[in-house]
Amino acid sequence: MAELGELAAGRGDLLAEVAGVLEGASEGEPGEPLKRQAVQLCGKAGADPQAIPAWIQAGRARRAAASRPPFSGGLHP
Repeated sequence: MAELGELAAGRGDLLAEVAGVLEGASEGEPGEPLKRQAVQLCGKAGADPQAIPAWIQAGRARRAAASRPPFSGGLHP
């Protein structure tokens, strides 16, 4: 945890982003238990707990966007 906090250079906001996106993007996925462990490590390393919920929403949005088919560009004349 100390190394993770050191890598983040004391930036609790950065750790909160990682934790939230991981949690939101992994909900219901096979790797969810492993991702939850990573989220817990981010929390113990100093993630800002107040910032995590917004990043969970961002992770959910990213997961939803990734599940959509690619944009084809429509019809070309």
